[in-house]
Amino acid sequence: MKTLVFLIVISGFCNLSLASAEKALSIEQAVAQGLKSNLDILAAKFGIPIADADLMTAGLWANPALLIDTVFQPFGKNWDQTSAGGPREYDVVLSYPLDLSGKRSKAQKSAHEAVSIAKATFEDQVRLKILDIRLAYIDVMSQEYQYSLFQEKESTLKNLVSMTENRVGRNGHLPLLLMRAQLAWDQSKLDAKQREILLRAAMIQLSTLLGRNPNEKLLSVQSSPPRAWASTGSKRSGNT
Repeated sequence: MKTLVFLIVISGFCNLSLASAEKALSIEQAVAQGLKSNLDILAAKFGIPIADADLMTAGLWANPALLIDTVFQPFGKNWDQTSAGGPREYDVVLSYPLDLSGKRSKAQKSAHEAVSIAKATFEDQVRLKILDIRLAYIDVMSQEYQYSLFQEKESTLKNLVSMTENRVGRNGHLPLLLMRAQLAWDQSKLDAKQREILLRAAMIQLSTLLGRNPNEKLLSVQSSPPRAWASTGSKRSGNT
């Protein structure tokens, strides 16, 4: 029975660890999610087929025009043998505009350049968005590290206050030493709270870039940098 309970506890702990690991968002996943849900990139992407349609339209030849009409047809009571308008006439006119000034070729060239501009704009939007997401992701990682350091500092100063109280006492001979430790502890709690606010602001900024609702549960990022960054850093340190 004890063995069964132990296995259940271990399996629950493993499931909890896997769930927390799945919630951690890698930088590649953050970039992919941000590019997928960003409206600016979506609008720039739709600008490319619009420019292609304009290029196709600019390459079309002008349509010919066909005009058929008639004049001098008998109509009304005043039309008789004494007031004849003349013999009936029928006209057929076919017109086709000729591009003698090179307007069509210039329009094609301009539309082709517009397609290149649309593609370059889309690529630039993607590049800037990737840069913004990576910087926001790194900012969250940095704020998490700093927040954990300030929490450790707060815990250390708390232990220092407790140790000073046990050795010196509140009414001992060295009250100034205890007061300094308490002031340092209070300052560390204030610094940790400020870092927590900065961390929440960085997470909200990253959530906004990823197209998530800032009011939802804040996402978590990987606590360690990607392997590519670590290998790059080790190579640089080895070269130096």
